[in-house]
Amino acid sequence: MLREGRRQVAGFYFAGDVFGLESVKQHSVTAQAITNAKVRIFKKRALAALATSNLEVADRLLALTTRELARKQDHLLVLHNRRGTHHLFLYRHGPTRISKRG
Repeated sequence: MLREGRRQVAGFYFAGDVFGLESVKQHSVTAQAITNAKVRIFKKRALAALATSNLEVADRLLALTTRELARKQDHLLVLHNRRGTHHLFLYRHGPTRISKRG
């Protein structure tokens, strides 16, 4: 939820899609289904152990991760086109002070 109380859509996922593979202790977004949905949760340690012992699983995880990275890059490009470079910088780097060069 944004500071002013509004929600921002970070992405849309469909049956079979995978999300939440980020290497963080706490996710920065939540998921909300607009239809009936089932979500399967995997422990990261168990998934990492499986990927270590199974090359096919490791390759699939890499493919899923790179696809998600591409989705996020596309999202940033949309933000750039809608709001301009200044807002993109703030989105990527947090509330940093920017001075104009003359």
